[in-house]
Amino acid sequence: MADQDVIEEILSDLERIAERLDDLVLDLLHEAVRTKADKRPELERRATGARRAIERATIALRGASSSEEIEEP
Repeated sequence: MADQDVIEEILSDLERIAERLDDLVLDLLHEAVRTKADKRPELERRATGARRAIERATIALRGASSSEEIEEP
């Protein structure tokens, strides 16, 4: 398998993981609203941080130009 094919496969895996994390975050936030929580759930904060890390990894693997910087919170 060529190097670029390996990268594309990894990118695909990362995108699937990011989607799963997005779904988890939404579920956690919906549950927090439903239960009238007064703050964000800890797991939601960690999952959001993991999602951001995956986005940074995806950009790094794609060789993003310096103009495609990720905004830090």
